[in-house]
Amino acid sequence: MKNTPSPWFQRNQGNEIEIKSGIYTIAMVHNFNEPHETNVSNAKLITAAPELLQTVINSRDKIASVIDFFKYWGTKPSADALAGLMDSIEGQLIENTSTINNAI
Repeated sequence: MKNTPSPWFQRNQGNEIEIKSGIYTIAMVHNFNEPHETNVSNAKLITAAPELLQTVINSRDKIASVIDFFKYWGTKPSADALAGLMDSIEGQLIENTSTINNAI
């Protein structure tokens, strides 16, 4: 998958919010039927898309490596191994959630 490189950032344009990467406009958020707060939330989510995609890719890779490890050793995953994996994935999601919340 190829997308415009991050970081993406936002710029308020009156009633609209422009989402950019460098000099390129990625999107304009404007829905005049919604309150401004909804538009801000939508813009934050769009702006965080590259980081969220990377989190999904990293999570998939971590899960695959845990599966490969246990297949190689012919054992079933332990509760501690799975808990560690979940903690790692949750940490990335929390980090990206704070990125979304701090976007504007």
